[in-house]
Amino acid sequence: MQLINYTMWEEQNGWRGYLKDHPNQVVQGKSFDDLQLKLRHLKRDLTGQSRRPELPPPQAPPRAA
Repeated sequence: MQLINYTMWEEQNGWRGYLKDHPNQVVQGKSFDDLQLKLRHLKRDLTGQSRRPELPPPQAPPRAA
């Protein structure tokens, strides 16, 4: 897991923040969690990292009759 350094603050209409390496790229979220997700996506987009494909959830083997 990669550490992401950011600055964020709460405003009347939600949360705002930016990555410390990119202070000109301010993003806004409706909630604290929404802002964190958007900051992670911004970091991924700016560093050119591709998103890892999501794997389907594991399934239990079928039961023998």
